[in-house]
Amino acid sequence: MASQQAIHHNSFPATFRSVKSTPLPASQTTSNLRHGVRDPSHDLDGFFTETFSLAKLEKLQKHFWLAGAPRPASPLHQHLFLGRRVVITERLDMHLLWESDGLVYIKPLPRYLLEPETWTRYLTCPSSCACNPSTRSKCPTKQRREIALGFLYSYACLISYESDFELALNGEVAGARLLPFRSDEDGTSWAQWKVVVSDLLATLETEDVHARFLHAELRLSRLNKVHRFTQWPLFQPYNRRSHSYGDLFRNNMTWLATSTIFIALVLTAMQVGMGTPQLAEDEAFMNASYGFTVFSIVGPLGVVALVFVAGVYNFLVEVPRLVRSSLSKARAGKRRRGVEVGDVEVNGGKAVDSDVGLQSTAAQQRKSMFTQRVQGSPGVGEEAVST
Repeated sequence: MASQQAIHHNSFPATFRSVKSTPLPASQTTSNLRHGVRDPSHDLDGFFTETFSLAKLEKLQKHFWLAGAPRPASPLHQHLFLGRRVVITERLDMHLLWESDGLVYIKPLPRYLLEPETWTRYLTCPSSCACNPSTRSKCPTKQRREIALGFLYSYACLISYESDFELALNGEVAGARLLPFRSDEDGTSWAQWKVVVSDLLATLETEDVHARFLHAELRLSRLNKVHRFTQWPLFQPYNRRSHSYGDLFRNNMTWLATSTIFIALVLTAMQVGMGTPQLAEDEAFMNASYGFTVFSIVGPLGVVALVFVAGVYNFLVEVPRLVRSSLSKARAGKRRRGVEVGDVEVNGGKAVDSDVGLQSTAAQQRKSMFTQRVQGSPGVGEEAVST
């Protein structure tokens, strides 16, 4: 019972209360600010809200059955056994997504999830929480907690064996450590990790975990297909790997070239068949050969046209964003120039720019000294001597 309270109502987990760390990242990219980057320590609630958010992936939640089976995630060594290459991502909505070319995206376990203050202050519902179990309404804190527990649950599945733990500490596997530990020479960290996983699995219920983390690894290519036809704007993938028009045409022309080879083989076989007496007089075979010949001509041309239309469509979709970005930069430049021009000082009842005023004063002093030398009038030093 005490361990359950540690999971649901208090800090999590007690084993790591002695961990000393700098829990937050140095900066966070956000779309809410003009410059797009902020210090997460200035808005911790906003930081945890953005970090533990699966808003984009939740739109596809009813189609998860197409992308992954409802089972626990595979251990880390199993991914390597299947020939997958681990790629680090800091996007939680890309965690445990895999592609057919052997890539699997994994988000490292952040150090702040092992800090008790994180769970007590930002991932625990207050006593006056408005969550209603009967109507299944959840406050933002409850939603964040479900996602955070689901993320931690995925690591309990990923790091099942000591070999998985060693692989997670080895930066060569993924280019960086997946766990916030330096080394485990004496086995202390592995023992602590086993206690964490044991406490978690002993008290965690299915309803405590976000539905995404109950579907193990999700296939990214299928999520892209579902996203293209169910989300607006249409034909946009969930995650775009083509970041240039050259990549777009190259990726689509590759499978088109492969298909052309099979089409050529079928046409060759049909041509040979038409040279035989049995098939030369077969009306059904002649009609099939005629139809496939037309398809082999029109099909590739149609695919090339569709790829070209996709490129134009992507360009038209990007134009408004580029225009808004250019306008925002122009307005920001005008505001900066306005601040510089508006930095004035009142001199003789007139608003004069401070830099211009200083330059004008210096020029007047130089002109006065030159006039005194030409006219032979006494300067400031000479007046003092005569006095």
